[in-house]
Amino acid sequence: IGLVIAILIFSKREDNRTIAGISVVPGLFNINETMTFGIPLVLNPILDIPFILAPVATIVIGYILVSSGFCPKIVLEVPWTMPPVILGFLATGGRPMGAISQLIVLAASTLIYIPFLIAYEKYQAKQAAE
Repeated sequence: IGLVIAILIFSKREDNRTIAGISVVPGLFNINETMTFGIPLVLNPILDIPFILAPVATIVIGYILVSSGFCPKIVLEVPWTMPPVILGFLATGGRPMGAISQLIVLAASTLIYIPFLIAYEKYQAKQAAE
């Protein structure tokens, strides 16, 4: 969902914005095939880096938030299709810091994607010009 947010905020290309717009609702429920194959992310050397880096970074940030006591530990197993902020709230037993922690990692994921998205759009413009 970080890539979807980055595209909706920073993209200048209509085709990327259309794919992101189509992907918002499924992306909220962790169904990201429309982004994975619509952009495409598969075998895309520019977007492969954040595609791998963003989940690793969010896991590390989440670990730091939990180990520091900022976010309570997960006490409930929540279905994987639960939207991000609600998932954090429910998984921590209804504690608001779980939701805030999810907002933090969502912002981090979006920030990781932004420079790569800009580079990818420059590449797309160059390809279109040829």
